[in-house]
Amino acid sequence: MKLKNYITEKKAILFIILLAVIILSIIPVIRFLRYDSMPIGDKPYYDARISEHILEKGMPQHDSMIYGGRDYLFNPYHFILAGFSYIFGISFSLILLPFLTGLLSAILFYLLLKKLKVKLEKRFLVSIILILSPVFIYIFSVSNRHCASVFLILLGFYLFLKKGKVFFILSLIIFLLLPFFNFLNSIVVVLLLFAISKINKERSKQIKIIIALILIISVFYYTPLYFKPGLFEKPFAGINEMTYFASDLGGLMGFSIFAIVLALIGIGITWKYKKELAIVYLIMILLFLTGFYLDYANIYLNFFIAFFAGIAFLKVIEMRWQIKLIRNLTLLLLIYGILFSVTSYVNRVVISDPNDAVFDALDFLDENSNKDSIVFSHYTRGFWIEYKAKRQVVMDSLFDYYNAKQRFADSNNIFCSRDLEKTKSLLNKYNVDYIFVDSTMKKGMVWERESGLWYLFRNKETFNNIYDKKGVEVWEYLG
Repeated sequence: MKLKNYITEKKAILFIILLAVIILSIIPVIRFLRYDSMPIGDKPYYDARISEHILEKGMPQHDSMIYGGRDYLFNPYHFILAGFSYIFGISFSLILLPFLTGLLSAILFYLLLKKLKVKLEKRFLVSIILILSPVFIYIFSVSNRHCASVFLILLGFYLFLKKGKVFFILSLIIFLLLPFFNFLNSIVVVLLLFAISKINKERSKQIKIIIALILIISVFYYTPLYFKPGLFEKPFAGINEMTYFASDLGGLMGFSIFAIVLALIGIGITWKYKKELAIVYLIMILLFLTGFYLDYANIYLNFFIAFFAGIAFLKVIEMRWQIKLIRNLTLLLLIYGILFSVTSYVNRVVISDPNDAVFDALDFLDENSNKDSIVFSHYTRGFWIEYKAKRQVVMDSLFDYYNAKQRFADSNNIFCSRDLEKTKSLLNKYNVDYIFVDSTMKKGMVWERESGLWYLFRNKETFNNIYDKKGVEVWEYLG
């Protein structure tokens, strides 16, 4: 069966746009209906808080919502989100921005494949697999800074591959902006530009200029930050486990097992071109290894996985089968596997924290505590408390302050110790006034059973329970 006999350029683009609109709408719509559009995860609340600050007071120099304060680390995403928020409001912008960048990214990726002379049927299947991938769904359904940087990477390369000085200048501006999103952007863009230089010798001079400028910006921007204690530390988790790479095994930004298998088959199919694709294989290996340390490396790797998976899927469709029934069953199995992975993934993500119970408790804390109060909780709850309760926290998920490692160790001791005097000493160290606990923390995130701080809450002379609804508790620390 020849797929090209059934599709045209126009049909392919329209189908990709329609599929992207449907897939990227599912999580936001369900979240809106269930939780009044509360974004999933914790980082969106930090981005929202900083963007609101930019609109009201300009770019912050210092962030005072963490105990002891910290310097603000510039990120272009906050200004993009602030611009959208100025027009649409922050709540709608947290939904609209990832959706728009996701839709445009799907289109740009398809057009990039066309620019690279990838056949119609191949780029059609690759784009479909990309849109249906859990990584793509997550970064373009949930507000995060990567949605903007991925879109800009694709836009930059699309403009660069077009002929003309105007397009080159526009692509150059985009490429020089990308290092400010994250350091991995610089590495990925440089490697991809190097790969293009091997194919297009005519643009090699321009590519060398762009690479040099990107490296200069990256060195000058990140070298001083490297010597800032805490910025590049990951004090809490070490490295990601292998399950992180598979969404079916619980990875939030993992790949479908079926897509992984197809990608490996696709690499096998293209192995005869290993000399031409050596740089591509190298980039994939580097991204895979980086994924053990940086949780967003899979975002970039996902495009390569989709590409090779699409090659394998097309091979299955077009190869000659002696028994058509086996071919049809194989295709059905692959399609069902990918769709099942998407369905189970969406069902898992839409019920992620935070929920109404969490925000009701934070509203209570906002209304019934002094504005200078300091709240202790698990670091993943920090951004919620800062944004919704408008209170300082001991620790959050941004580790660019001087004693992040020490704070993490102290937090673990507070959570786990049954020594009341030791716990009080640590709480006093950070001038804690309130302690926030939700049901997830009591179901494995912090405790498996009543122990440590959870057990010490029994001491009424030290802790006073001022809120307890739907599994969420707020405790006042009496000292």
